[in-house]
Amino acid sequence: MKHILTLVLLCICLFSCTNDDDEDSQTVNLKVNHYRNTGVGEGQYLTLLIQEEEAIGSSEWSRLYRPIEDFNYVPGKIYDLTVEKMKVKNPPADGSSIRYKLIRINNTEDVDADTTFEIDLKSHGNNFVRLDSGFSILNEIEIDCNLLCDEMTQKLETQDRVIGNFKHAFPNGIVLLAIN
Repeated sequence: MKHILTLVLLCICLFSCTNDDDEDSQTVNLKVNHYRNTGVGEGQYLTLLIQEEEAIGSSEWSRLYRPIEDFNYVPGKIYDLTVEKMKVKNPPADGSSIRYKLIRINNTEDVDADTTFEIDLKSHGNNFVRLDSGFSILNEIEIDCNLLCDEMTQKLETQDRVIGNFKHAFPNGIVLLAIN
């Protein structure tokens, strides 16, 4: 009898430990913008900017705090993707309740070298600029601040919100054109 009870308890434990984090899933189309922006969740992040389904082609971009599984993002390219969108059953307290997994890349478009874009350098007191070895955003994107380094440093020290206007400098850098 002890062996049967032990076996039943073992089976219950095994079946209760299955990885059932993802509840629902669906296939959706996403557009991924050519640059990442900053954001705050459980920490400071570089976020992908995405449009999903009906929002594709609009001027509205949502921040995606979690990477798209199996997708290798390269700055300077706009991507049209088909992904599997899954609801996470037990998301972390400050984490996303949705995750995406790449099914296929439908189209990739290089942006013009002179295309400009804005990135939040400081928002609600969160400074995303690092000075470890030159200027960078979260030690991932190198900033060439030209003659604007002093102005950027001063604004980061004195203002609650600072936005930089940039263009790409490949392979993984950006050039600061203006600071607000």
